[in-house]
Amino acid sequence: MVFKIQHAGYHYPYVLKYGNHNEIIHHYPLHPTTHLHNLIESFEKVKRFDGDFILSTHYIEFNYKMSYNPNIVMKNILFEFINYVLKYKIKFVSLSDLLK
Repeated sequence: MVFKIQHAGYHYPYVLKYGNHNEIIHHYPLHPTTHLHNLIESFEKVKRFDGDFILSTHYIEFNYKMSYNPNIVMKNILFEFINYVLKYKIKFVSLSDLLK
C-alpha cells in the first residue's frame, strides 16, 4: 500500500511472499496490440526499482500480425524487446523459478 501511495501510476514490481507461497501482482502482456515503446517504458519503470519484470505472452500468437501494422508479426516485437533489454546485465528466468 505504501508503494502505491509513494509511486502513483506504477505497478508494484516485486514478487509478494504470502505465508507458504509467492504471488505476482502485475505482468506485462505481449499480444498483437502491444507497441514496443510501451514494453520498453514499462521495463524501464520496473528497472528503476530493481524489480521483477514479467513479460507474458502465448507462443501460439508469435506469427500473428500486429493490429497497428500488418507488416510486423508479434515475434518481431518480442525479439526487438529482448535485444533492447540485453544491453543490461539482467537474468532471464521462468515464472516458475521467479516464484520459488
